[in-house]
Formats: sequence, structure tokens, C-alpha cells
Amino acid sequence: MANVRLYLMRHATTEDGDPMDAGRKVTKDGQADFKSMLAMAQDAGANPEVVLCSPFKRGKDSAQMAADAFGLKKFVVSQNLTPDSLVDKAWLDLAKVFRDYDEALAVCHQPLLGQLVNKVLGCTGLAVKFKTCAIMRIDFDADQPSTSTPSGILRWFVTPKIAPDGKDDD
Repeated sequence: MANVRLYLMRHATTEDGDPMDAGRKVTKDGQADFKSMLAMAQDAGANPEVVLCSPFKRGKDSAQMAADAFGLKKFVVSQNLTPDSLVDKAWLDLAKVFRDYDEALAVCHQPLLGQLVNKVLGCTGLAVKFKTCAIMRIDFDADQPSTSTPSGILRWFVTPKIAPDGKDDD
């Protein structure tokens, strides 16, 4: 059986504003922090074949940085990766990717990221808050993760605080 890897990453730091404002822009510091976290992920062996993101501007801008970092020509926008998306719909979009790819990166938002962690690790009530730019690797010991009842294995979770510049933004 092939080992498939899912990387969950929160978008880069943005301008202040309403979390549901789809047009919020990534800051210059946010770009630098995001690229630093991508470099750390690459050093840890991350090499996604596809990047998925929310349709929000900060999601797409972050996904473009990720696609560039990993030498990908494009990224895929999913309407089910917004902050208020239903976790089951978001998971179906992610699980489908593993029909064609063994390694994928999803760039999205809180609180969805915390809910996805609960779903893919088979936990309930686990409180996981992704700081902006934080990234997590989850492996699945199967050719394709289950679309209904995934059973992932948490391999690592890196927050910006341990990056070289030590920032820890919300």
C-alpha cells in the first residue's frame, strides 16, 4: 500500500478585518512568514503534487506561493475550504485528490482546519488552532484515504513560533 500525505496549512497573515471578508489581502510580513514555513516544510521532505485552497483572496495568494515553492504550475480552488465550510464536504474534496496524487497541500482557514484535524485523525473534541502559516502533516496508510471515515496519523505540526524569526501571529 502506498503512503499518502496530506499537509494542512493556514493561509498567510492578512490585513485586519472580518474573518468572512473574502477580499482580505496578505501582508508583506505574511508573505515572508509563509515562504519561511514552506521552506521548513520542504526541509522536512514535503513535496506536494497538488495544492488546494479556498476561493478567498488570502487562500489563493497563499496557494500561489506554495505552488511556486514546490514548482507547480497551478493550484486548485475548492468552494468547500472556506472558514465556515462543512467539514464533511471539505474532506470529500480533499479525499478525492488522492485518486490522482500521493501528496497534497490544502491551504485554508480556521475554524475549518481544526475541524478537519478532528475528522482525519478520528478524534472528537480535540482543540487544534492553527496560527497563520502553521502547517501539519498527516499520513494515511492506504492507497486512498476513506472518504467517510478517515484514519490519519499525525506526523508533525509546525507553528510559526519555531520558525527562524519566531513570530506567532493569529
